[in-house]
Amino acid sequence: MKILIKTLILLSLNSTCLAAFKITLDPGHGGPDDSGASYGNVKESDLVLKITKKLYQKLKNDSQFDVQILRLGDESLSLENRVKISQRFSPDLFLSIHANAHTNNKAFGAEFYIQNQLPVDEESLFLAHNEFENEERLGPKNAGDVESIIYDLEKSHRITESYHASTFLRKHWTNKKRKMIRQGPFYVLSHNDVPAILIEVGYLSHSKERKKLLDDELQNKMVRKIHKALKDYATNMDKTPLSILQPGNAKTR
Repeated sequence: MKILIKTLILLSLNSTCLAAFKITLDPGHGGPDDSGASYGNVKESDLVLKITKKLYQKLKNDSQFDVQILRLGDESLSLENRVKISQRFSPDLFLSIHANAHTNNKAFGAEFYIQNQLPVDEESLFLAHNEFENEERLGPKNAGDVESIIYDLEKSHRITESYHASTFLRKHWTNKKRKMIRQGPFYVLSHNDVPAILIEVGYLSHSKERKKLLDDELQNKMVRKIHKALKDYATNMDKTPLSILQPGNAKTR
């Protein structure tokens, strides 16, 4: 009996080790009424779809991953449905791809957003409103003490693991900003039951960066960086730092 139990445990461990790392890719915005940020003839929804489809093919060709993409064309998809479709897939990580914009046309660089744990400032709330207005915020309604504790623990774990994944993305990025990992109250982050990151690949409002983001080879390089970061994270995900997320590690916008 003991030998049988040990064999079953080993088989279970081997199965877990061999299981593909599951990722949901979410190209932001989409459809005739939601193009996201637009500058000149550049629409955020089109740009991020092109980049995400390249990343989808890259991950699909890698046996380490099992990948889902939420849209393949210029179609409307509510934030609620994005989360619901992803939850049916049961991914290990949810990755939403966006392009940023700001009234300050000197703002530039990629940023990685995780669910906010700290109080958010007005700019972060403004960004969340513009990205995801008309969406209802959810929470543990009428939950008892035990349910609330469990919810808080799960949220803390998701935030910590999301931050851990973000550090690998930052590590592989070039032209690093001092603060690339940020927190924001975004629907697809706060309503997910798995670690989730929203990547802002750059600022469309910055003329030079906008031209770079349209460059096919730069997009390919970006995809290779994200792919490498995800491989490193998937390999090291069981080594999440035990330290609690601090303001010095990730800040609100």
